[in-house]
Amino acid sequence: MRPGLGTTIPSRRRATFRQTLLLGLAHEALAGSRDQRDGLGKEDAHRVAKGRCLLLGRPLYLHSLERGACQLDSRVQRQRGELLPLRLVHSLGLLLGELTQAAHQLLGVAAKGKAESTFHAITVPTVPQFTESLNGQIAYEFGASQQYVAIAVWYDAETLPQLATHFYRQAVEERNHAMMIVQYLLDAGATVSIPAIAEPQNDFPDPVAPVRLALEQERTVTEQISRLASLAREENDLVGAEFLNWFLKEQREEVASMSALLATVERASDNILLAEEYLVRQQIGDAGVDPTAPPAAGGAL
Repeated sequence: MRPGLGTTIPSRRRATFRQTLLLGLAHEALAGSRDQRDGLGKEDAHRVAKGRCLLLGRPLYLHSLERGACQLDSRVQRQRGELLPLRLVHSLGLLLGELTQAAHQLLGVAAKGKAESTFHAITVPTVPQFTESLNGQIAYEFGASQQYVAIAVWYDAETLPQLATHFYRQAVEERNHAMMIVQYLLDAGATVSIPAIAEPQNDFPDPVAPVRLALEQERTVTEQISRLASLAREENDLVGAEFLNWFLKEQREEVASMSALLATVERASDNILLAEEYLVRQQIGDAGVDPTAPPAAGGAL
């Protein structure tokens, strides 16, 4: 059935169908002649009634309206498809802009934090490396003292009193060296840390081995004191460097005397009692009290 002029479309049809009729009417008017378009624009060819129906201004077929509506709808969908990438690009542009701004803010905060860290690193006082190393040397000196005690006890157990006495005396000297460093740190107003020490070697295969170990220990301590003196000069700590000059002189004497003792016991390795007899006649490494020695905390023994 072809609807003509005055055709009534019941209002129970979906509201979208009413919109389709109006869009179809507009399409037909645009598709018609110029007179038809002008007449539509001036006389309002379609009239909307006050009732529950829609009156059309000229004969118009339903299938034409539906076809026009479909064509218009397809154009709208196509335009939406064309606009979607543009909207996506626009959204991505906004998103990238926000990310860029956030990155600039983060970089600004990082740079500020780095500057603040540098500022604190400059202004917050730190413990000089020389002071820390000097505290570490306390452990080496006490370790050397304990090793000499262990050697003296071994010689005592072997009934070699002269060698035992020599190393008991050496143990006291190394203990005094540690306490000299403690006193220096106290006088300098630095923090003193008394560290733990490792267990010394207590067993030896023969009477020569303890002296050989003692010489190696003295050479090691000499290297440690030399590094400390170099570090004091690098940090421009002239007082610390002057303090260590006495230790450098002392270590030169200790290495020399221990080398002489090793040579003695090696020559008497077949009869170690000859070394004992030699030590009775000749004291090795016992120069007495040195008046130029630095003061020791609690007094030297």
